[in-house]
Amino acid sequence: MLALLKKIEDKGVLNTLYKIKSIANRVFTYSVALGIITTNPVRDLSSDAFKKKPNKHYETLTDPKDIGWLLRTIDGHKGSFQVRQLCLLLLMYSEAFRIN
Repeated sequence: MLALLKKIEDKGVLNTLYKIKSIANRVFTYSVALGIITTNPVRDLSSDAFKKKPNKHYETLTDPKDIGWLLRTIDGHKGSFQVRQLCLLLLMYSEAFRIN
C-alpha cells in the first residue's frame, strides 16, 4: 500500500493521495470488522510519511478604504435580506476584522 501511495505522491496529486488513503483505510477497517483480513495495512501509515499539501492563504482586505468600499457595496445590495445579512455575518468572522 505504501508503494502505491508513494507513486501517487510522486505524481504530485496530493489531494488524490489523501483521498485514496482515507478510502483505503475505511475499506480495510470494514474488512477487518467482517473478518476478511486480520490487520489494516493503512492504519499505521502516518501522514508524516508523505508530502504535505501546501497551505493556500487567501487575500484579505487590510486597507480601510477597501473595507469601506466593501461595506458600502453590501449596504447597497439590492438582493434579498438574507443574502445581505449573510455577507455582513461573514465579514464579522473574517480575517479582515480580527484584532491580533
